[in-house]
Amino acid sequence: MIRKKIARLFWSFSIAVFPFVIVFPASTNYELKGFKVGGAVGVSDSDNYSILNNLADLNADLLNSSSYELGPGPNYPIQASVPTAPTFENTSDYYNKLHFVVATAGNPSDTLYAIAISTDDFVTTNYVQSDNTIGSVLGLEDYQSYTNWGGASGEFVVGLAQDTTYKIKIKAIQGEFTETRYGPSSSAATVSPFITFSLSGLSSGMSVEGVTLDVTSSANSVDYGELAFNTKTEAANIVTVDTNAVSGYQALVRQEGDMLDVRGNTIDPVTGTNAVPSTWPVGTVDSAYGYHSSDESLGTGNTIRFVPDDRHAAFDTTSYEVAYSTGPVTNEQTTIVYSIEVGYGQEAGFYSHTITYTVAGVF
Repeated sequence: MIRKKIARLFWSFSIAVFPFVIVFPASTNYELKGFKVGGAVGVSDSDNYSILNNLADLNADLLNSSSYELGPGPNYPIQASVPTAPTFENTSDYYNKLHFVVATAGNPSDTLYAIAISTDDFVTTNYVQSDNTIGSVLGLEDYQSYTNWGGASGEFVVGLAQDTTYKIKIKAIQGEFTETRYGPSSSAATVSPFITFSLSGLSSGMSVEGVTLDVTSSANSVDYGELAFNTKTEAANIVTVDTNAVSGYQALVRQEGDMLDVRGNTIDPVTGTNAVPSTWPVGTVDSAYGYHSSDESLGTGNTIRFVPDDRHAAFDTTSYEVAYSTGPVTNEQTTIVYSIEVGYGQEAGFYSHTITYTVAGVF
């Protein structure tokens, strides 16, 4: 009997299985549900808390070019748009204020803006206050909407130093965590306060204030020549004023004495005064001499007292108003008409009269 041996080869192996547990970072107050970053929301909240999470913020400055700006971290996308350079200008030779218009950069209407101002390129920084003055502290009330900063018309920052260059720059905020950095700056300069005035003559034959001038005047004299009896004769000067005085100016006139000849004879003035001018006398008169102003809106008393062309006032050794403005003017002109008439009873002689004009700005 032949027996066959059958060899059986057994392979055996074992697998060791060890249980494991993934533990997420946690404490008694929180648990992080995953290790991946992405798909997160900006704000988590409940009835009694609100959290804006920041994970692995870049530690870098802004990346930008002339056409884009890339900022790091989740805060950046929710910020308001950085305001562009504002309009900032001296619109009318101002010495104590400058005009600005906020550039919104397309921010919504409920965005608030704060304005920084400096005279030394922001080595020292002050702030435009809610009342448009300058202060060293930026308060919550100094953040104002585009509308409250004057909208498209803008507003003036006031209380500035004369002959000084200022820069302003603006930042924006629209709710929590949205405040921007300051945008680019704009500059403007105040000027020095000034006032100038001049007198100029007018030629005979010109029509002014309802009369035709009989005599040609120069800037500093009027020569009536030989006067005809009972004939009203007129000459005139123009007072020209140029000033940036914020509250305008007042022009005054006074006489240094009566119109006299060398023997002391006088040509009497009209009965009207600067406060209450009178009509020119009619009929036979011994003499009459006075002035009329073309300014129809003076600053004292009855402001329209010279509106009628035939109203005249006597000169006085006290200065009285003949021209007035409430604000800055550029070469504003007022015509002063001098009228004279003598009767047969007037003593013959060479008469002279000196008057003085004074112009004062209200700065």
